[in-house]
Amino acid sequence: MVRPRYRHPWSLAAGIGVLGGQPGPARRNPVAARWQDSSMRSPSSLRVRTRQCGPVRCAIAVGLKNRAGRMTADLSGIPTGNAFDMYSTTNPVERRLVGAFLACLDRSLPVEPPQRVLEVGIGEGEVAGRVLKRYPNASVVGVDLPDPALAGHWSSRRLSACFGDAIRLPFPDRSFPLVLAIEVLEHLPDPQAALHELARVASGDVVLSVPREPLWRIANFARGRYMRQMGNTPGHVQHWGRRSFARFVSGQFEVRSVHSPTPWTVVAAHVRGDLSVS
Repeated sequence: MVRPRYRHPWSLAAGIGVLGGQPGPARRNPVAARWQDSSMRSPSSLRVRTRQCGPVRCAIAVGLKNRAGRMTADLSGIPTGNAFDMYSTTNPVERRLVGAFLACLDRSLPVEPPQRVLEVGIGEGEVAGRVLKRYPNASVVGVDLPDPALAGHWSSRRLSACFGDAIRLPFPDRSFPLVLAIEVLEHLPDPQAALHELARVASGDVVLSVPREPLWRIANFARGRYMRQMGNTPGHVQHWGRRSFARFVSGQFEVRSVHSPTPWTVVAAHVRGDLSVS
């Protein structure tokens, strides 16, 4: 499959609150600014071109997950987020399931440490913090929906992250050797467009995860959750089984491994061709 050329004018590289800030007009994005610092990059192609712009456009960025268990809505009023706070649950069964999920995530990460990592749907930064411990010398950047509460979490964790759109990421082509989208794609109205965008910014490995259906909804039924929605978690607008999700990812990437920690699917993949750079 031929990757489409990306023609976005980088408007999201400015005017977006970062590290505790809020969306606002005509403000330079500190994350983009850091990418222009020579200590954060090597090739000059990694410079993010910034310009002045108006308030951030987030109506299309439906569904990058708010992992605190809160339900939010974008400018169009569509509910986003996930009502299941998977990283802070005190339920012993759920804790075991999440532990198995994180173990599979660890196994899916590349052995060779990447220099730069992007997490789309960074949430409160649980996964990003885990990745930083795994690769202490890596530069980790995150993107998520506009939410001042999230920005507060990023600031407290000293994470570099910005508000943005999953299908219009404010970074150059092939700029991240590792790209993560953990529990994100099931929230997006157009996951194919998001997958194309992940492929555009990735230069090496990608790790993606989604709830495994129909097991996810069956588990919700067993817990007495979302009965009127037939067990579907609010905000989940896409549904994949293990095979269908691996097939979906293989349309854009070379799939390396597929793990199925109950009730999720975790896919590790790599960009096709000779595009890999560190």
